[in-house]
Amino acid sequence: MANPRFNKQTTNVRGTVSRVKKRNGSKINDFEELGRVDSEKAYTKTGKKNLKAEKKRIVKKLNA
Repeated sequence: MANPRFNKQTTNVRGTVSRVKKRNGSKINDFEELGRVDSEKAYTKTGKKNLKAEKKRIVKKLNA
């Protein structure tokens, strides 16, 4: 059975069926955010912990 999230179908004005392509905008934003977190410098123990947790959250979201 096909995943309905990826295979959405719509009807055109002529009545023919066409597929809707899934966009990658949110994934690209996550990659940009990951780059920002990688380049950011943490100066305190708490800051390092927060950056590590944020990076882990972004990577987990990208791998899902």
